Amino acid sequence: MSVPKRILSLYQDGVELKTVLASLHKGKIKIEAIDQATLVTPFQQHLEEGDETASGADALESPEDAFGIDASPPAIVDDDQEKTQENDQAFGSVDEVSEKEQFEEEETNEDILLSLMTRVPAKRYAHALNLPRSLVNTLHLRGEYTQMKPKNRDKQIFNEIVERLDETVIPKDHYDCLLTQKGEAYAFAYKGDIPIIQAFDDIQSHLKVKPRFVSVCTDEVALVNLLRYNYEVESEEIIAIINIEDVQSSFIITQGHSVVHFSQSIREELNSSSLLNTISGRLLYDQDLGHYQDIDRIILAGEARQINAKEYFEENNDGISVEYFSLDPDKFIIPEESTETFTDYAIPLGLAVQVLFPKKKDTLLINLLPDYVYRRQKAFKLAWHGLLLLIMIFLVPLGVNWLHEKKAEAYKEAQQKISHLEKSINDIEWVTYMVDSLSMAHSLAEENLASLTKLSEGTLRWSISFQQLLLALEEVNGLWIADLRSTENGIELSGLSLYRNRIPRFIEYFEDAEITSVVPKDVRGKTVYSFMVSVNAVTQDVSAFNPRIIIPPPRPMESLESSSPITIIEEQPIAAVIDTVPEVPLLAASDTLDLIDSAMADLALEQLEDSLLSAEAFDTLMPITMDIARLADSLDRLKTDSSAFVQKEIVIDHSTIEVTQIALKIHRVMSGESLKSIARKK
Repeated sequence: MSVPKRILSLYQDGVELKTVLASLHKGKIKIEAIDQATLVTPFQQHLEEGDETASGADALESPEDAFGIDASPPAIVDDDQEKTQENDQAFGSVDEVSEKEQFEEEETNEDILLSLMTRVPAKRYAHALNLPRSLVNTLHLRGEYTQMKPKNRDKQIFNEIVERLDETVIPKDHYDCLLTQKGEAYAFAYKGDIPIIQAFDDIQSHLKVKPRFVSVCTDEVALVNLLRYNYEVESEEIIAIINIEDVQSSFIITQGHSVVHFSQSIREELNSSSLLNTISGRLLYDQDLGHYQDIDRIILAGEARQINAKEYFEENNDGISVEYFSLDPDKFIIPEESTETFTDYAIPLGLAVQVLFPKKKDTLLINLLPDYVYRRQKAFKLAWHGLLLLIMIFLVPLGVNWLHEKKAEAYKEAQQKISHLEKSINDIEWVTYMVDSLSMAHSLAEENLASLTKLSEGTLRWSISFQQLLLALEEVNGLWIADLRSTENGIELSGLSLYRNRIPRFIEYFEDAEITSVVPKDVRGKTVYSFMVSVNAVTQDVSAFNPRIIIPPPRPMESLESSSPITIIEEQPIAAVIDTVPEVPLLAASDTLDLIDSAMADLALEQLEDSLLSAEAFDTLMPITMDIARLADSLDRLKTDSSAFVQKEIVIDHSTIEVTQIALKIHRVMSGESLKSIARKK
């Protein structure tokens, strides 16, 4: 918990409730306001069922035992109330007063505490409380506790507390201990809840600001902290701090800054004539027991001024410095208009010192604040799962930021790609119209092709039939067809045969045919056979009657570097033009050159014939003869070197030559040219 800068110290002793509002200002404690109030009754402590008040000298006593009052004290009334009660009794009007009016007239401790809190001029401050002596068991534990390990020391101190308090188990947050210079320990323990915290819980709904409790300390520890902070003490100086209150008093013996002895409570009222004598006697008695040596200085606090305690101790203790508690101007900032001596506010000032200076080496950090109060005030308490959540909360923004950057980078790249694609689309947008046009033309072509395919079904029937018929006639020989008729089932043939056995051989060339009749007949003195044949099926594959359109596959693109060098021969024109030459089908390697020679010769002769027919009458035959000789020479060279006229490389694969294109560059005869002029061109 962080160290507060403003503190409200509340000191309760019986029915007295004193408050000091202080703050830390430039290394000093600034007293901003002080106040006090008188309670109706002391705050009652609520003990758990089965708990009993401890007995003995160090027993935990109830407020009734401590102050000598009834558990239910009579209501405090003033003179006006007494007169009113007498009048009511005289006239019998008590029964006429409503219960509500009686309740409004009664004042409770909670009302007093609420009015006191509303008078404090502070909005944000922490609270420090004292634990009254009547609720605390102060146990003097003798032993060498400073030589023990902290874990073992705490265990042993706890066991001794339980043993000294009649086997009563004290919660861990209900006890604390203080080690002395001799190695001994003083343990402070209490039972039940702290009454003033319960009173704050009762008035919580009426407070604008929820109280924040930071310390619950015993009176003895508060006085020691105040002494160490406010006074310059020599290391061997023995000081007695005597705190005198209304119903019980006590004293503390210190040597330098070390605690030597805590006395037991002296339960005598302030107005008792023997109070100072009792305190003086207890000082001498504890000194005789060897708790401390001769006292060098006595500091009086609490209500000591009201009974002139300084004069008494000066008379009975010659040579001992006696003084009332006073504030050091170098350590405290006191309001200028204040006339208080602050002697009776020593304990709340000690509480302020403990809270505002918790890190000073001379401050005793004895805090008996219950854990449940600390937990409910802790705004942010972390367990392992809380730490895990914090780590996740810390890492999630980093991870989200990293993912965001990745997504932003990917988004930027995608935007760039989209921009490039949009630019490319804009550049080729004109192609879409062409593609649409081509797509429409393609669809129309497909429709026309489908219609043409449907119309062309069976158009080759007679071509195939006649081709098969001619093949059969040529192979069999000695047969003549006289008549041919188409029927619903096929073809009926009639004719003559020189031999009878030729007719069965003839029908074997058809898939389904039968001899209808065979009649011998005499023709010019020779016997021939007149036959009639019915052909039901020319071939088994009916699809042969349909035209076949062979679409060549697309040729792969070849770079000029990877292709073989091409040699093109420029020949002298021969009075005719060969624009294109049909592609030559796949040929056997042995027949390629002969076939090329025959094809070229036939093609050249045909075009030469056409050229002769188109020649003019006045031309002579001499140039034509020269061109024929040149053509023969070209054909001879074609046999020896076929690459002289092949535009593309001839690929030989598995004894097969594919000639993809043959082109001879020959001059085209123009209108008006004569054979003579053409023959003279080189």
